[in-house]
Formats: sequence, C-alpha cells, structure tokens
Amino acid sequence: MMALVLCVLCSVMVSVLFKWARPRGLQAAQAVAVNYLVAIAAVVVLLRPSVETQNLVEMPWGILLLLGVLLPLVFVMMVHAVSQAGMVRADAAQRLSVCLPLIAAATFFGEHIAGLKAVGLGLALLGVVALIWRPQAQKNQHVLTQTSGLLLLLVWVGYGLCDILFKQIAKTGTQFSLALLMAFACSAVLIWGYLLQRKTEWDGFSLRCGVVLGVLNFANIYFYIKAHQAMHETPSVVFAGVNIGVLALAMLIGTVFWKERLNKVNWLGFGLAVAAVLCLYAAMI
Repeated sequence: MMALVLCVLCSVMVSVLFKWARPRGLQAAQAVAVNYLVAIAAVVVLLRPSVETQNLVEMPWGILLLLGVLLPLVFVMMVHAVSQAGMVRADAAQRLSVCLPLIAAATFFGEHIAGLKAVGLGLALLGVVALIWRPQAQKNQHVLTQTSGLLLLLVWVGYGLCDILFKQIAKTGTQFSLALLMAFACSAVLIWGYLLQRKTEWDGFSLRCGVVLGVLNFANIYFYIKAHQAMHETPSVVFAGVNIGVLALAMLIGTVFWKERLNKVNWLGFGLAVAAVLCLYAAMI
C-alpha cells in the first residue's frame, strides 16, 4: 500500500513542479532533457536491465523510436497544459488516456469491448469533452482558452499513444526494464540533439528542475512496479488506486493552493473521470 501511495504522490508532484516552476521561467525542453539523463541512470542502478547483444538485436526498435519522439513531446505538452489549463484538468486528461488503449484494442486488434468496459470507455470520452469545455466568455485566467483546451486534448492523446506503444512492446516479450532504458535513451538522444542543434542557451534553473523531474518521473514508475509486485493478486486495485488517487490529490492541491476554478461542465467531466476509472476497475475484477 505504501508503494501505491508513493506512486500517487510522485505523479502529482510532477504537475506541482510544472505549476510552480513555469511562472519562474522554466524552459520545458531543457528540463525534460535532463530528466531523461537522471531517469536512465536510475533505471541502470535500480532496475538493472540485462543489456546483452542478443536482447538489443531483438528489441522492437520501430516502436522504441516512436516512443523516443512521443515521450519528450508529451512531457513538454504536459508542462504547458498544467500552466495554462491547471493541474486539475491536466492530470484528469492524463488519467483519462487509459481509454485510448481500449479504443485501439477494439479498432485495430479486433477485441470486443462490452459491459463495464464499454460503459467506462463511454464515460471517459464524455469526461474528456467536459474537461476541455470552455464557455464563450473569457473573463478570467481560470477559464479555458482554445489553446489550453487543445493542450488538454494533446495530453490525452499523447499519453494514450504512449500507453498503446508500451503495451505493444510488452506483447513482444521484451524485458520491461531494458525496453524502458532504450525508450528513455531514444528520447534523450532526440531531445538533446534538438537542443544542441538549436544552440540552446542553457538555463540553470531549468536544468535543476530537470534533475527533480527525473527523480519524480522514475520514482513514479518504480513505485508503480513495486505496487503491482506487492499486490500482484489484485492488479485492478493498483489501477483504481493510482488513477483515483491522482485525480483526488490533484484536485485538492490545485483548488486549495492555486485556487484553480472549474466551471460546472468541467466538474461534471471530473466526476465522469472518476466514474470511468471505477467502471474500468470493476471490469478488471
């Protein structure tokens, strides 16, 4: 249970870091670049992947390269979404991305989606629409703009695509720790290459934030794995606990400390997000 709690805390603290650091001049791409160096080191030290020639040859490199592009892009979009739309909406959009693998399974892999899974999927899609809903009046900074609504949609799609790609890697039988290491390595090479090619002027504050981000990013994954290992007989509890825990904690912190305000439709979307997670959890039991 402690691993599950720590997983939730680390996930929400990533959004807290973005919310706190962005107004202070955070350069998102620089922080994300440093994050991958820290995450790579943590994977090597703590997960100890078996880096052998045969394992590397058999890696699904096409999927890994796609992840190498998507992972940093999604992180940067999450930074901007938290800043412009608020951490409550951004974290809810991220958590609702769990429905995209279900859509992919039904659309591309012929899986039949029915019962509570279908209900959960429907609620999740409605929740996304409600979360990015914006009234016509744009009178204060807490009201969604067209840009922030688009960012939320991109976060939802981006995290969902990453989830789909990781699931496809799992189907190949690739060692998880090695796949994670290679995905992080591809991401690091691409984003560092981009920054160096642009002759980036480095910002010390952003680099320091990147170290913290790397620790939180890896810790979130590490404790998620530990939670599944500790509760291996009830993986659905981990799924529900993490998703609902992140939604609840993000709402508490966002509304109390940053005075984020949701309109009535956004609150409905938040409620639909929780209901979607509960339906998907029930379908897994």
